Amino acid sequence: MRNRNKGNLSLCLFCVIIFTALLTGLNGEKSEKSSKVKILIFLKYVKLLKSGDIGSIELSFPGGSDIDIDGRRVYCKKLSLSFVNNSFIIKGDDRIIKNSNLIIYPKKIRSLFIFELNEEKRTYPLPLFINANKDLVEFSIEEDVDQYALDSAWSELGYIPEQNLEALYSLAYIIKARSEFPYLKNKHNGYDFCDLTCCQTYRGLSGKTFRDDISVKTDNIKDGLFFHSSSGGRLFTEYIFNNKERVYPPPKDVIFSENFVLSRNNFKRWEASIAEIELMDILYKERPVSLKDIKYDRERELIFISTSAGDEEVSPESFRLKINRVKGWNFIKSNNYVLANKNGDYIFNGSGLGHGAGMSLEGAVQLAERGYSRYEILEHYYPDIQYKADNDTVDYRFHYIVFDYTTEETIRSNLKDSFRNRIIPCGSIFKLFAAIYLAYERTDLFYNHIYTCTDKHDDKAMPEYCWYKKGHGRMNLVNALSHSCNKYFASLYRYIDRDDFNRWLSKFIAEYGIKLHIPEINNKSDFPYILAGLNFNVTISVTGLMKLNRFIYAKNTEHSSEKFVMIFNALHKTFIDGTAKDKDSESQKSLWGKTGTVIAGTNNHYGYGIFIGGSDSAGIVSIFKKSTGANAAKESKKILINL
Repeated sequence: MRNRNKGNLSLCLFCVIIFTALLTGLNGEKSEKSSKVKILIFLKYVKLLKSGDIGSIELSFPGGSDIDIDGRRVYCKKLSLSFVNNSFIIKGDDRIIKNSNLIIYPKKIRSLFIFELNEEKRTYPLPLFINANKDLVEFSIEEDVDQYALDSAWSELGYIPEQNLEALYSLAYIIKARSEFPYLKNKHNGYDFCDLTCCQTYRGLSGKTFRDDISVKTDNIKDGLFFHSSSGGRLFTEYIFNNKERVYPPPKDVIFSENFVLSRNNFKRWEASIAEIELMDILYKERPVSLKDIKYDRERELIFISTSAGDEEVSPESFRLKINRVKGWNFIKSNNYVLANKNGDYIFNGSGLGHGAGMSLEGAVQLAERGYSRYEILEHYYPDIQYKADNDTVDYRFHYIVFDYTTEETIRSNLKDSFRNRIIPCGSIFKLFAAIYLAYERTDLFYNHIYTCTDKHDDKAMPEYCWYKKGHGRMNLVNALSHSCNKYFASLYRYIDRDDFNRWLSKFIAEYGIKLHIPEINNKSDFPYILAGLNFNVTISVTGLMKLNRFIYAKNTEHSSEKFVMIFNALHKTFIDGTAKDKDSESQKSLWGKTGTVIAGTNNHYGYGIFIGGSDSAGIVSIFKKSTGANAAKESKKILINL
């Protein structure tokens, strides 16, 4: 037995009755429908106790609890676990308990106990199950699988600001789906999960809940749903775990519209070095050979090792872990590195943390910060992922924010306020900037410019077709706005001085705090395509769309001029006789807005519908993935007429 005086540290778990209402789990399922998972807890501390690094584990129940011993309930206020003479000893209120299987029940239903160590506090549900013998003690609890998924995600990510919770929810979806995989459920001899990182980190209840009718379909997932800390900007496929060459490319960890590479902030660059003789000893300790060369092909996801005994292909992850088990888990931080041999040393230069397959947690947080939903985050890392819905009326692709015209405060939204940070191509919404410019600077064009939109034209700088390929016919500004006529706005390039327009636009967006990015104009056709909303490198934030929305509404209601009344009337016509027209025109007299359809996305591009507008009482900005601006307007209408 080791000297226990050097580490006579005790752990205390205090039972506190809290949470009088049942915690609603992931997807908000009713308790009778929820399935339970069994989780091994305190594995680390039992090992520390057995090694002599801590003196005892003590469990205190201030309100008292009942221990079930062979079907008999015994009142208990204190339970302790110690390791003496190579045997575990359990005491209840200072009496030795020799039973190997114990269940600690709460005095009141749904009571919880709190684990405290130093300044860390964790909360767990009761009952607590203890399976003990002289060589091993196992503590376990049960949780609804939905709540466990959210709690485990919280443990993996650590503290997440409220506005970034979409990252937490996206990871919870993955953990919930993983709980259905048999190969994970069978790893722990009767338990579903443990609380160590080799499984999925679990530190008790997070205190967070949310309702959602969507979950991940798992019946067509073959390889699993992996996640890691940080890709360092490069993702891998599941083939990183075996010695087979990958057969499909991984997604890219980028946001194309921002020209931004994700997952590079936390682990920007790292370097590791190991002598060739030491590496040889680690790799071939059982059969002495000499190394000739090691090459890492990241594109094929294979390590090629040449030795005096022959050549072999090794999976990058098994290669990394074999070295890290000797040098430390953080020695080679990720599989995203380049390998070189210099003067007898192998040098690893890389970035990121973890195996690199599946979701990067750092990238998920960055996407959440930029206003992406949990579903978009999942589709970014798992492009083929599919969902199932408990409610057929739920469409996970549609996101919106309803706000007060005066204060810009959120009235209603199906995402957190991080949605305001979302950046998306401006598309046909840019036509509003062109119309406002004409109202301020070119009243001659505002009132008098006419263009006949057909399926033919002779100007090569113009778009070949309008979005309505047959053409809209004779268009003035009002009709061009309500019908979103691309060719009308593109034709303005012949009459507008580009430099004057750019000067005005820069001043306008600065004055109203609108975040708008316009790429450099390099040729003759760039300007008409920008005016028409067809250059998808022109991007705007949701906050910018909200400010543009408020500007248009305010100009119509406060000190309105004839020109802005005309613009506003054109936006009313969007619902009556424009791009958002439908049969129910009477209920739409108070509605106004502008539609846009763009191509956007992160590692994959999709069609997105955009709508900005509102009613007499509130404004709205919405984005509809894999859809059109017309559909975004229709969904927005449902929300506005029910406010």
